[in-house]
Amino acid sequence: MSPVKATKRYYTLYISMNVEIDAFARILKSKRNQRILQVLTARDMSATEIFGELGPHAPVYRQSVHKALELMKSKGLLSKYYDDKDKCIRYKLSVEKVIIDLRNMTLSTG
Repeated sequence: MSPVKATKRYYTLYISMNVEIDAFARILKSKRNQRILQVLTARDMSATEIFGELGPHAPVYRQSVHKALELMKSKGLLSKYYDDKDKCIRYKLSVEKVIIDLRNMTLSTG
């Protein structure tokens, strides 16, 4: 959390699924995470499929993609489910749009 200089109070700012603004910014700071989110806008995918879709931008180890997915899931940006048809775990976006209200320093989903 960052202090607000005018009031010297500390605030934790949450999106409706409990994503702090700082955590959200850290997630988006990573080009890998940006690419993963962009890939998931097309359809729900497994970690292996996402790794393949990243192509030349994929990390050396597939585990890195899995860790990024789990981080984004823990912050409420993604959810995962078991696909009975394909017998695998798939990830999907929990939100497609995030709105930052600078006046109130809040995040919301739209």
